[in-house]
Amino acid sequence: MIEVLPVNNREDIEEYIKINNLTIPEPSLAMLVLDNGERAGIGALSLIDYKCVLTCVHTDESLQLMLGKSLLNMADLRGIKQVYCYDESLSDISEKLRFQKQAENGKTYFVLNLEGYFDAGCQHCN
Repeated sequence: MIEVLPVNNREDIEEYIKINNLTIPEPSLAMLVLDNGERAGIGALSLIDYKCVLTCVHTDESLQLMLGKSLLNMADLRGIKQVYCYDESLSDISEKLRFQKQAENGKTYFVLNLEGYFDAGCQHCN
């Protein structure tokens, strides 16, 4: 069984972060993917320059969308309405999550407005 759970104590994920050579800035909201009780991935949203930023989606490709939507739902439930992504390695998942590509001063990034995001329904279900 696949579970995506919020991380309440960063110490619970430090070993996973170290083993997988990940960088997750503090402060962060993190979620852990468990597959039959075994760690199968981690995702994080970090506060950077007063913005909520998608900084990590580290799991099998088949679980990335589930993890990404779980992170966005966690942000939405906390009243966060704008999420950014500056990491080019997360561009594929950002686009799948319907982030909009932006460019400013020659730099590309992604932004997603969560207003109504979870009310719109799934575009792939029709």
